[in-house]
This record gives sequence, C-alpha cells and structure tokens, in this order.
Amino acid sequence: MLKHLTRVRARQPSARAICEAYFYKQPATTNWMRYDALGLLLLHANLGANAQPLVVESCGGLVVAAAAERVGAEGTSGRVCAGHAGAHCNSLDITKLMNLSEAARNCVVTAPLTALLEARERWKRGEDVDAAAAAEETALAAAREKALDAKRLKMEAEGEQTPLVPKERAEGWRSKRLATATPSVVAHFARPSEGFTSLLLASPALEPIDALRKLLPLCAPSAPFAVWCPFSQPLADALHALRRDRLAVNLALTEPWLRKHQVLPGRTHPTMTTGAGAGGFVLCGNWIPPEEEKAKAADGLGAAVNAARDDAAGGGDEDTPETETGGGANQKREDREGGSDGEVSGDDGVEPKKKAKK
Repeated sequence: MLKHLTRVRARQPSARAICEAYFYKQPATTNWMRYDALGLLLLHANLGANAQPLVVESCGGLVVAAAAERVGAEGTSGRVCAGHAGAHCNSLDITKLMNLSEAARNCVVTAPLTALLEARERWKRGEDVDAAAAAEETALAAAREKALDAKRLKMEAEGEQTPLVPKERAEGWRSKRLATATPSVVAHFARPSEGFTSLLLASPALEPIDALRKLLPLCAPSAPFAVWCPFSQPLADALHALRRDRLAVNLALTEPWLRKHQVLPGRTHPTMTTGAGAGGFVLCGNWIPPEEEKAKAADGLGAAVNAARDDAAGGGDEDTPETETGGGANQKREDREGGSDGEVSGDDGVEPKKKAKK
C-alpha cells in the first residue's frame, strides 16, 4: 500500500522551478518561455548586486521575479523597474509565488514607460524635474488627506462612531503588492547622469526595434540589453537596424536549444520526444549612444588628419637622405657597368686606362 501513497516534498521556490512548472503546465501564462531561455536572458543582461535594470515583460511577472531574486540581496542598493506600456501594470502574479525576501520585494517598483520618457525629455530641456516631482508628491499627499477628511466627515454625519485606524496585521505578515514608483523615483530613474544598467525586453506584443529605439536612451552608455521573442524574424530585423544605424555593438542573435535526458541506472539516454525550437530567440548587445559615436568618429578623423600631417612633415625632412642614397646607388651601378667594360678606376686622379683588345 505504500507505493500508492502520494508523497509531497516542499522546496524553496526559485525562478527556474517556477518557469519549468509553468512551461509544462500552463505555458500560455509565461508566453512559452523556457527556463534555459530565461537564464540566457538574465546572463546577457548582466544582472547582479547593486544593478538597476529596466524590465519590460508580459510573462506574468516571471522575468521581474527572476531579476528581483538576483538584484535584491540583503545589504545591496539595487532597484528593479518593471515598466509597462499601458496606463496600468501588466499581471505580475508570479512574483507572489516566489516567496521573495523583504529586500528583494522592496527593490521592485512599477512605472509607466511614458512617464520615464517624458521625464528624460524634461531633463534634456534643462527643467528641474526633482522640484516638479516634489511639488507633485506634496499635491498628491494633500489630496489624499483631503479625501480621508471627507470620508471621516461623511461617517460622522451618518452616525458611525468607528474611528479610522490602520488594520492590525498578524506577526510576520508581509505585503505581496509591488510598490508603484513615485514621481521622485521616476525623476531619479530618468536622470541622464543615472540611467539603467541594463534593459530586459520580453514582450512579444511590442515590436523589438521600435521598443529598443525608445527605451535604449534611458540606459547608461555601454549598458547591455537582452530581448526575448518566440519568433526570429522580428529580432533579425532589429539586429539589422541596430547594426545599420550603429546603435549597438557586440550584437548576437541566439537560439537556445534544450534536450532532456532520462537518467536511470543503466538506462541513461536522451528523451525521444524532445521538442526542438520551442525556446524562442534572444537578441543581445551593448548600447552605444549616437552622441558618443559621433564624438568618437570626430576624434578618429582628427587623429587621422594629425597623423597624415605628421607623416607629410616627416617625409619632407627625409627627402635629402633618400636622394643621396639613390645617388650612391646610381654611382655604384655605373661603377659596375664601367668595370664590365674593362675600366680601371683609381683614387689618385690618374685617368683610367683601357685594356687592349685582342
């Protein structure tokens, strides 16, 4: 009867375990992202302690949770910004299943991409975005206090005597809700001197090249980026456009391939029903700002002009030795030719004598 009992082993949830479970049970929730593709995405994005990545995904929060697991270690100052294209954040329910630590959960904030792009444009125009963000936060706090006072007055008018006190939580309770970025945090993220350390894009609904053109300027110079897509053609078009416009270096388009093996005593072999081509494709590279590229090209052109000018000046000084060397060679050639005709030259000023012909 023991062989019919169900055994359950509780394990600490991880990004790989949850991604594998969703891939085999509910792949549509994570857009059929495989766990080896997730690892490749995190590897190319160079996620680690004290990083500040921008994550745009529609995989149920799988990429955000994996990034928070790497970035949000105890004693680090990393922040993960989960950007969303619409007015409301995408579903990030998988972050609730990860059992993240308090530090890992607090390092994740959600922010609309439109607010980040608008703040970056205001920084470029020279506006004081920090002061405007502080004023906006003060206005929001005043409006929240006003709404709370109105609710209290309404309760008093209806005769309710229950005071508005915060709800008591049980010991050890932790909120699983992700915080929304305040205007000050958005201004900090969009600051030109700050920038995100990397960009992760895993949203098949977005066109890769259009999203990269918009979001890469939010990153720091030479920041790595990684884009995952279940199809290769959009990433191939993005790779060609980035290479043509010289917006990135170290570009590579990779297709992860995974084959499961059955490991049993005496019966270890690859699984015969392995599906190929289900892991998607990953485009990675390092972003190069156009301003730096132009400055680099100008510096290279100036260096080439200076080198050509130095070569020309050095060549003019060496004209005389080259002429003398050439003259010496001609003299030696004439001497050899004269010697072949039977001429004997002397250094004492005596004219050379010709040998009598037979």
